[in-house]
Amino acid sequence: MSNIRMEAFEKHGAFGMYVRRLHDVITTQLEESLIDAGCSLKGTTTSIVWLLRNQGPLSLTDISKQLRYSHQLATQRIGWLEKRKLVHVSTDRTDKRRKIIKLTKAGLRECSIFEKHIAALEQMYTDIFTEIDVDAMAVVRSVEAALLSRTISERIIHSREEAA
Repeated sequence: MSNIRMEAFEKHGAFGMYVRRLHDVITTQLEESLIDAGCSLKGTTTSIVWLLRNQGPLSLTDISKQLRYSHQLATQRIGWLEKRKLVHVSTDRTDKRRKIIKLTKAGLRECSIFEKHIAALEQMYTDIFTEIDVDAMAVVRSVEAALLSRTISERIIHSREEAA
């Protein structure tokens, strides 16, 4: 691949790769900060725990929909929580196919630790956004909304049509 094509790829074509790398950095550092705070949650499970803390017991399907996780990903993360006795998974009495997820007492204790940590996380993100002079949360949400309103394929086709 020529340098010109590689530069173009790295400028915009690799956007998803850079977002994924940022996700990995955030997840790794979040987990380190949770350990420092005395919390045993994995960074990738905090959204599920927080959702259950604020909405009470939910079905696996509800968790997947609200967090926009695949069923497989939600199952995997809930499995991690269940192995550590932070959630209890039961079968719905009226629909045997439906799994209900509920925080245990240990899960509620971890959630309390995490809740105290949230203020520090919010301040840390505010500081970063000030440091880089960009509201990255707003940017990420805007990019996501734009792609949900018109897919990458639709945008490429439109761009090709305009160029022709």
